[in-house]
Amino acid sequence: MGLCYSLRPRLFGDLSGSISNATSDSDQPPDAAVPTRAGGARPEDSGGCGETSSLRGGGGGGGGGGGGGGGGGGPVRPGDPARLPAEAHRCGVTGTDGVLIQNGGGGGGGGGGGGGGGGGGGGGGGGGGGGGGSAKGSGKDRRGRLQLLPKTSAQKQKNWDKLPVEEREAEKEAKRVSQTIDRELRALKRQYKQTHRLLLLGRRKMGCLGNSKTEDQRIDEKAQREANKKIEKQLQKERQAYKATHRLLLLGAGESGKSTIVKQMRILHVNGFNAEEKKQKVQDIRKNVKDAIVTIVSAMSTLIPPVPLANPEDQFRIEYIKSIAPLSDFDYSQEFFDHAKKLWDDEGVKACFERSNEYQLIDCAQYFLDRIDSVRQGDYTPTDQDLLRCRVLTSGIFETRFQVDKVNFHMFDVGGQRDERRKWIQCFNDVTAIIFVVASSSYNMVIREDNNTNRLREALDLFRSIWNNRWLRTISVILFLNKQDMLAEKVLAGKSKIEDYFPEYARYTIPNEATPEPGEDPRVTRAKFFIRDEFLRISTASADGRHYCYPHFTCAVDTENIRRVFNDCRDIIQRMHLRQYELL
Repeated sequence: MGLCYSLRPRLFGDLSGSISNATSDSDQPPDAAVPTRAGGARPEDSGGCGETSSLRGGGGGGGGGGGGGGGGGGPVRPGDPARLPAEAHRCGVTGTDGVLIQNGGGGGGGGGGGGGGGGGGGGGGGGGGGGGGSAKGSGKDRRGRLQLLPKTSAQKQKNWDKLPVEEREAEKEAKRVSQTIDRELRALKRQYKQTHRLLLLGRRKMGCLGNSKTEDQRIDEKAQREANKKIEKQLQKERQAYKATHRLLLLGAGESGKSTIVKQMRILHVNGFNAEEKKQKVQDIRKNVKDAIVTIVSAMSTLIPPVPLANPEDQFRIEYIKSIAPLSDFDYSQEFFDHAKKLWDDEGVKACFERSNEYQLIDCAQYFLDRIDSVRQGDYTPTDQDLLRCRVLTSGIFETRFQVDKVNFHMFDVGGQRDERRKWIQCFNDVTAIIFVVASSSYNMVIREDNNTNRLREALDLFRSIWNNRWLRTISVILFLNKQDMLAEKVLAGKSKIEDYFPEYARYTIPNEATPEPGEDPRVTRAKFFIRDEFLRISTASADGRHYCYPHFTCAVDTENIRRVFNDCRDIIQRMHLRQYELL
């Protein structure tokens, strides 16, 4: 049933403007006379009052017609008269809207009016009559409260006729809206019931489909389950393999020997380099020869004091070398190798090479310049040592995978120059250990980036930043103090003293636990342990027991040295791996 609310006086409500409700059954203008029971008014005719009046008084009777007024009834309790208007108004009684019943005798009423009830009750003229106190139509309920008798059909029709045309139309419109809502609700209910039944029928129908379709579905579901099992099994296998893999991150400043360590791992554990890879490296090696001779002859005139040629007749060779320096696509003709060899044999060029710490020269310069005759051959095939010595700038991140005694290792090589270090953080996730590589022989050299900062001090600062990095607080560091062969050469030559670059070296004493290599010069032993302790001082200054530093002296171009050192590190790496996954 729908509800429609009208903000105007209703036919059987308060004509002064109270809100009333209308339904599809009762919201319509009065029709013919509707018979009513005495004392039993219909709720819809009560003018919006949902219960009988609580006014107190006696019974009585009423009548219609043109007669006189009704008689008085019994007494009213104190306070009741004051309540009568409010009680009557609450039930929608104003003017001629209803008949008010009081205790007392009966009386007659005029047209549209009402008579009293009570003891005896009489009627007036016209066509109406009323009941008395003992009559069946008494206006008194079981508790003796006053009741509002329902209005007759004639009264309703009279009130309806009094309404303006606009209000009648509004009343009819409200009725139509209410009926429309009722129809829509009934239609929705029917639709809901029908839809529900159709769904149930549909389910029953689906159960009656042919066996062929059901069998196909069963086969598809089985195939999907098997595929899911295979995928899950493969994922589980990969997760186990991932956890069993030791990931090693190679870090360090530029030209410290990180890529050479990776090459050694390939030679030792990945069957080395094949013929195709060696052939591809020929151009890189020849480029090293070119870069080396160009750098040396260019520095001869820029050093202070400058270095002259021992044989001035070779000046045209220098001009030739300088002319090809900017060429990126160079075919390395025999003429080039002739000029390079002649210049390398000049004592002035050798003297400039001895001062290589004053400018930027690749470490492999002497190695390949001494082997020009081999490199210039058309059928030249690099040896493993040639490949280890070859210098190629590392840009980006390179991964090398190898296996040692059925244990998988993934080694990540990254560029060490300043502009490459921003990429390091990409490799920090799930790292088992960090291998930090230091060029120990670089104590008297400056970095390429600014030609001012000492390389060894740059390595110390970089190690400090890695050691204190919040993302690496639980990752231990294996320290490779690399290029021990070149360090020994410099120390024994005596031309570049460590104390000239690190004044604290003059006060340094070798620790008691220091063990020199067989036949090692004490000066070399003191120098390499000084450099080691400079790094250990950083690691012990912020020791928190969560990660440790394990130093090793290495020579990256020495395959046996790297084999021995890496075997020593395997136990350390294994312990780190177990602790990483909380197994130790």
